[in-house]
Order: sequence, then structure tokens, then C-alpha cells
Amino acid sequence: MQRYSEKFQKEIIKHLRLVIITILTLALILLVWLEISSFQDENTLLKMQSKNNVETWFNEQISLLDSFLAYISYDTDMLADYDTTQKFLETAAQDKETLLAVYLGSPTIKTKMICNDNWIPEEDYKVEERDWYAGAVKNDGLFVSEPYVDATYGNLCISISKPIKGTDAVMAVDIDLTTLQTAIDSFCSDLQNVTLVSTEGVIVS
Repeated sequence: MQRYSEKFQKEIIKHLRLVIITILTLALILLVWLEISSFQDENTLLKMQSKNNVETWFNEQISLLDSFLAYISYDTDMLADYDTTQKFLETAAQDKETLLAVYLGSPTIKTKMICNDNWIPEEDYKVEERDWYAGAVKNDGLFVSEPYVDATYGNLCISISKPIKGTDAVMAVDIDLTTLQTAIDSFCSDLQNVTLVSTEGVIVS
């Protein structure tokens, strides 16, 4: 009877050990799963925050264009005065680190374009064939170009343009995308790598 009792106790202890090991194993698996889920949730949150920050940056650039448009739209007669309009564009571009250029164009303006840097195209220049002009007219609103290398500065940039309502003119700004890299570095510091790719597959940042 005593031997049976000892054998029974050993079996109980053996089963208890198995139960304890199973519970500990399940607890470990649960902790690992919770850790992975927490990491995934945190990573997803960081990606969403980064996406929102990049969108905010782009919206700020669009707001710059809108502020210039509001001024021009208030008195479209100034478009007939090259010097006044050019001076406004020159002033508008000052102290704006993201802007490479501010300009407007129209096939009915004598110079075809008025730019902040006073550049005047050749007589055979067809402003209506330029992407920034045609795209804005076609969309009757906002046009954003694919990234390209600026011929003057050699920086990667994009053009953002909108029609000037009540006229056949379009206003545009060239945005320096190298400043976006600096912005991403500041608000995506918690992520190891952030890649921004255009719809055409161009790596922007």
C-alpha cells in the first residue's frame, strides 16, 4: 500500500511538472506575442505619424502657392504690368527656403512668363505646352509634377501649380525636395529608414 502511494505521488509530481512546464511555455509564447504585437502597433503608429507629417509638409508648400495666388487674384490687372508682378514674385520667394522659383505664365502675356529671377523665355516658347501650365488648366485646379532635377540649381524638385481664376494665367512654385529630406530627418527620427517614392518610382527621399 505504501509502495502504491509512493508511486502515485511520483506520478502526481510528474504530471504537475508537465503542467507547470506547459503553463510556463504558454506564458512565454504569450509574452513574445504581446511584444511582437506591441512592436507592430508602435511601428504602425510611427509610420502613420510620418505619413501625416510628410502630408503636412506638402500642404504647407501648397499653402504658400495659395497665398501668392490670393494676392494676384485680388488684382489681376497687375499681370499687365511686368515690373510690378515680377517685383511681387521676387519678394514672395525671399526667405522661403523650400522655394527654388515662383513664376506665372500665360500665352497672352507678352513675355509668356514672369519669374522671380527675371528670366524671360525665347519668343518661340510655348507656355501652354509646359506640364505645369497644361496640367493645371486640364485639372482646373492643383497640379503636382513628378520629381525632376532643376536645370539651374541641380536639385531634385517638383512643380506645384494652379490657375489664376478669371484669367488664362497659371501660377507655379518649384519646391526644393532636398529640404524635405531635412524635414523627414527631424520628424521621423524614431524610424530607422524612411523612403518616399513617387508614382513613377522615383525615390524622392
